[in-house]
Formats: sequence, structure tokens, C-alpha cells
Amino acid sequence: HPEKANISFRGEKFLSMEELIKTKDKQKDSALFTYFQEKAFPDISRRNTGLIVDRVLDM
Repeated sequence: HPEKANISFRGEKFLSMEELIKTKDKQKDSALFTYFQEKAFPDISRRNTGLIVDRVLDM
């Protein structure tokens, strides 16, 4: 039952399988992309302008 499964590490829930499945075709709006954008690559632009760091955009 993927709707009941979660991806966890050391007791901390990272992602819901249900959310991953629902958003899998949305590319930059997918749960997986959002997770990596927030956790692994915090400097990636949140303004959907690609891989430009927000600090550069503000200059």
C-alpha cells in the first residue's frame, strides 16, 4: 500500500509515498524535486528561474 508508506531515516519522516506518486509528473513541482531543493540544494532559486542562486538575482 504505497499510500500508507513513508520514506524515513532515523525516525524522521522525509517523504510520503502517496505525495511522491501524486506529483511524479509535475517535474519542478514534484514532492521529490521540492525535497531536494530545500534539503540538498538550499541555494537553488525558489523563483523557478533555474539554477541561479537567489542572491545573484537580487543584485
